Amino acid sequence: MTGISADLPSWPMDVLTLPPGGRQVEINASAAECALLARHLDVEAVRKVEGTLTLTPVGPGPVVRVEGRVHADLVQTCGVTLALVDTTIDEEVARVFAPDPEAEAARARRPAAEAIDIDLEDEDPPDLLEGGRIDLGEIVSEALTLGLDPFIRAPDASFEPLPDPDSLPSPAVAPDARANPFAILAERWKK
Repeated sequence: MTGISADLPSWPMDVLTLPPGGRQVEINASAAECALLARHLDVEAVRKVEGTLTLTPVGPGPVVRVEGRVHADLVQTCGVTLALVDTTIDEEVARVFAPDPEAEAARARRPAAEAIDIDLEDEDPPDLLEGGRIDLGEIVSEALTLGLDPFIRAPDASFEPLPDPDSLPSPAVAPDARANPFAILAERWKK
């Protein structure tokens, strides 16, 4: 996690004191937190955000798994009609956090232009656990961002595609074709 952002709700959790069985956390965003998320997601309104996340210590050292679901009711603008559309996001969350000072030191030493090979089939590496705290606000915001439909349409919206250019009559044959403005100028020049 990159740190707490002032533009997002913040629900920090101290994970160094987690019981061995873990801790379940209920998320219920306030109206002010919903307004922050609406601004962040660039939607008309976020009416409700709730979820249940379980933080469980795993393995040796302070490695923490965060799992659960996040649910949100929000209002987006239809991309075709500009009507307001009520939408729902229901996203699963599964993340692992671990302290990794060696990886951070290696990242700082690596030249910025060096290529990084990524295998999309590999499991994601753990997120960096900084200061023994995890901000659940960032996790919830990321889950909602990933679940957002960027091309939302109202149920009655219809989009008529442009006709195929090959199916249109040629400009020379079109009965209502306008005169070429340059041809008109050429005629006036001759006079």
